[in-house]
Amino acid sequence: MPSGFDASEFFELFVEEARELIQSLDEAVIALEHQPQDSSLIEQIFRAAHSLKASAASQGLEQMSHISHAMENVFDLIRNSRLQANAELVDLLLRGVDALKEHLGSAIGGQVAPDHGELLTLLQDNAAITDTERATEAASAPDQVAPGPPENMEPGPEWEPGTRQITITLDECCSMPLARAWLIIQQLQGLGQVAATSPSLEQLQEADIEFTDIHVYMHFDMDVDTFTDTVQAWPDVTKVTVMADDGDSGDDLLPLKPLERRVGAHDRRQGLPDTRENRVERRSGTPDRRQSAGHGTLRVNVEHMDALMNLVGELVINRTRLTNLTQNLKSCRGGDLAVLSQEFDQVVGKLGMVVTEIQERVMQTRMVPVAQLFGRFPRLIRDVARREDKQVDLVMEGGETELDRSLIEDIVDPLTHLLRNAVSHGLEATDDRHAVGKSSTGTVRLSARQQQNMVVIEVGDDGRGISGEKIAAKAIDKGLLAEQQTAAMSEQQLLEIIFMPGFSTVETVSDVSGRGVGMDVVKANMDKIGGMVEVSSHPGQGTTISLYLPLTLAIIQGLLVVSHQVIFALPLPSVVRILRVEQPDISRVSGRPMIVVEDEALPLVSLSEVSEFQKSSDQDADRVIAVVITDGRQKIGLLVDEVRGNEELVIQPLGEQLKGVRVVNGAAILGDGTVALIADVPMLMRLVSGNERRPAA
Repeated sequence: MPSGFDASEFFELFVEEARELIQSLDEAVIALEHQPQDSSLIEQIFRAAHSLKASAASQGLEQMSHISHAMENVFDLIRNSRLQANAELVDLLLRGVDALKEHLGSAIGGQVAPDHGELLTLLQDNAAITDTERATEAASAPDQVAPGPPENMEPGPEWEPGTRQITITLDECCSMPLARAWLIIQQLQGLGQVAATSPSLEQLQEADIEFTDIHVYMHFDMDVDTFTDTVQAWPDVTKVTVMADDGDSGDDLLPLKPLERRVGAHDRRQGLPDTRENRVERRSGTPDRRQSAGHGTLRVNVEHMDALMNLVGELVINRTRLTNLTQNLKSCRGGDLAVLSQEFDQVVGKLGMVVTEIQERVMQTRMVPVAQLFGRFPRLIRDVARREDKQVDLVMEGGETELDRSLIEDIVDPLTHLLRNAVSHGLEATDDRHAVGKSSTGTVRLSARQQQNMVVIEVGDDGRGISGEKIAAKAIDKGLLAEQQTAAMSEQQLLEIIFMPGFSTVETVSDVSGRGVGMDVVKANMDKIGGMVEVSSHPGQGTTISLYLPLTLAIIQGLLVVSHQVIFALPLPSVVRILRVEQPDISRVSGRPMIVVEDEALPLVSLSEVSEFQKSSDQDADRVIAVVITDGRQKIGLLVDEVRGNEELVIQPLGEQLKGVRVVNGAAILGDGTVALIADVPMLMRLVSGNERRPAA
């Protein structure tokens, strides 16, 4: 392989596109079942299958390409009103989507792809066109003009009647033009017979080649408008021009080798991953570069990247200024120190501004709309509803709400479990719904919204709801709680028993939702990322599970406080105000200290005591410091010994020694090298309000 061409770049590009195309197919096929006459939706599905067929073929993934091709034919019949998208056909198409996912996973892992011959046959049977129909279509097709081959090329098998000259212009912002051009040429071979390209495949293997357009001579059977629309829809393509060949090919067009025109031939792919040599190396222990293909990529707005480049330039300038100032310090004398000190202050101030803006820009690049997560769930709801023989509508809201990309991956499993539970256990059977006067179609709601420095994602249903009494009886029966304990609990506390390990109200384990995974796992996942889960329910009306998630896990602004010689950081968006409280201002209600702030009575609690580090005597002092914090719904006053001010904190995970401290969900190293513990504000609220059960003594 020529040294200038990195073939893994091409494969990673293929994986990224294939994932998007398959996800697009998954979502669109579900939508097709409800909108079978939506021509724009059908056209979108057709083009996705068509693009996937060509790109899979370019990687030698023949069965993946064949499945895509068969699905493309089915979609073509649907868009021409010759086939109806009923439930049975949608089931078959979704099986095809699942097969494509399996093939892509096998390609990434360098494994043998599963055999889907039976599925392929079923798809082909549904897409079958009779010989009479084919003959009729061929007779009605417009005659092609045969312009003849270019003067500087010998006629050969590549040149067929109807060969056309095509010019494809790439987006000037295309990040990987060599790989993109390679992929486009390979995809074109799935549309017809390619005779020559400029640049050629050989030229694309040279790292220093420059080009703005891809020139192609090829023959294709589809009409020009369809061809143009298809290619125009490919990523990074900004313009497609098709003309009949006039015999002037230009001197730089090179004929493709016949072997290179064979779509799917492994020997054609010079330098591409997954050659026999690569397979041997992987078996010998060499890491498979495909394993990580596509997992570490993130699409970023070009404006963010331009801004980051400008900010990096500012950093370089200020680094140079600091270097010069350091040199001047070495040679300065007493009278110059004041001037140098002033210059240092200016440089440090400028650096602070630049670093802050870089941080904000980088954080923006990490934020993605939750719609990317929500898009996978209509398929899940459909599958579970069909297995449970229920009619379910999924209503999704707030897809534009943004969340840190790393958190998106962390909540996939919890949301999947909650949605499965909502359908299989939350919603009643159709007959039961009729018996209580409900519609036969149940509703599951999936919504997202931002609430201060948290994102709230809710899964709700209009089903049977949860009975606190039934939960208590089940907990007693399982030996999780004693009868005396449940008798002293509020209705909300009874509902939260469902988060205890080992609790379940389902008598039998189903293959849909049981699977040995309970709500305790959902809660554990939320605790792990510094979030919180809550449940609200009304018998006969339904249940809502709310997930409270931090906007990001990376960097926060925190208020540093000291309590019993331990430094805590309170997330700044949660801090309402700081008070000096006199002893006469502290009252007691049912034995609990309270203060009144702006006509609102707030519980008062010592931070060191609630964190269980050590019981504090702060409340006995004549004057105490109270920090009022909120989670957006309620407020409390935290007693602390000292307030040190604000600081920007890079959050680090907790060590094993501190993982048992429930009010702490992270740590940060301060500028002086000491460690601050990040307070878990939602957990503090739960402990103070009594909704979180403390461990038995």
